[in-house]
Amino acid sequence: MSKNSARVTHSYKTVGSCNLRLDIYRFADKGPQPAIVWLHGGGLITGSRRMLPAKQALTYLNGGFVLVSVDYRLAPETKVRDILNDVVGAYDWILERCEIIGIEDDRIALVGHSAGAYLALLAAVRVSPKPKAVVSFYGYGDISGEWANNPSPYYCQQGLLTREEAQMSIGKKPISSSSTRSRFKFYIYCRQQGIWGREIIGDDLDNLQNLRSLYCPVFSITSSYPPAMLLHGDQDVDVPVSQTLFLGKKLSSVGVPCQQIILHGYGHAFDVERKGLNDPVVSRAFDAVIDFLIQNV
Repeated sequence: MSKNSARVTHSYKTVGSCNLRLDIYRFADKGPQPAIVWLHGGGLITGSRRMLPAKQALTYLNGGFVLVSVDYRLAPETKVRDILNDVVGAYDWILERCEIIGIEDDRIALVGHSAGAYLALLAAVRVSPKPKAVVSFYGYGDISGEWANNPSPYYCQQGLLTREEAQMSIGKKPISSSSTRSRFKFYIYCRQQGIWGREIIGDDLDNLQNLRSLYCPVFSITSSYPPAMLLHGDQDVDVPVSQTLFLGKKLSSVGVPCQQIILHGYGHAFDVERKGLNDPVVSRAFDAVIDFLIQNV
């Protein structure tokens, strides 16, 4: 981060003993600006607001945005219904404090990575007023399909974990942040067993109509949905690129402006793996994201 940028942490919600926080990044010498609400990935099971890469944060700030990185409760201790409520609550908290934070009215975009992209896509259906734009990095809009509810060929190639090993990495009390390593065994186990959807959704998984209407944003997209940019690597073995292609097709079918960037030969988390933004292909994709946000927010 640059010397004239600042990060301020706030608590936006408390649930029992679980305190949910967000970080606000901005240049100290700037007036009101549009904002980006940034949501981390981690399979809804792991991660935190501090996963935001410093170089990406600075790129957003240099693009003329205030940046808000948000924690939300994690599964399986908390299910998606309540996780989404956290994201909506953070969004509302920010809207109510636009003037104090230094945000221009409701000029807000949602940007997410993987599970964070899923939450961004889903929140854009629920919040009011809607965000001006949504950016999905290797996200998904449909968790009712086989990819989310059958054993993953990729994760099954890794050493199979026992239920006991997986359970050791999680607890019983709600939490809102963790290191990736500390809980990732549980995610791997869920993907190996084909129970990830069950562990993050709960009993609502058994009702396909409710599952799609409540938890699959691709089935709730209408012409009022905000403009979207979707980025995905075509060699993604965690979230299939077909998820982005399906989303793009649905958005276009209802007349929502949508840009897609498919990175050939790239996998999941392409913006942080390999060379990150030092990779010319990734850097150009990120430049396109900034241009999209400037044009739409």
